[in-house]
Amino acid sequence: MSLFPESQMPSPEQHRRQARHNEGVASKLEAIAIDWAITAYFYTAAHLARAYLAEKGYSFKNHGEVDNHLKEMVKKGSLRQEAYEAYVNLYRNGRRARYDCELPEDLKEVLDQTKLDLQTFKAAVPQ
Repeated sequence: MSLFPESQMPSPEQHRRQARHNEGVASKLEAIAIDWAITAYFYTAAHLARAYLAEKGYSFKNHGEVDNHLKEMVKKGSLRQEAYEAYVNLYRNGRRARYDCELPEDLKEVLDQTKLDLQTFKAAVPQ
């Protein structure tokens, strides 16, 4: 038995559906768990990135591979640097919210920046 069993890659539309779900959950979590709202906003972007990459023919198994493919797309000119930087900020803020044990009131500015970064990333990839 493996902790990480193999699974079939979801379709781009399934990733987009999950992104919409995550964003809806994140907006509700803002009032009760800012750390998890920030995390859910990152996973909104993660699923949008995966949908976009899958449509472009890329395969990936983890966040590192997604990141590498996004960097490659920036180099090729098919993704704006600003969008990639927003994605990286979303990833970092999600990790910060999950692991740095900050008080919710100390994460308010992080939440605000996370929401701005999500809008920047969403503007760059198909919905």
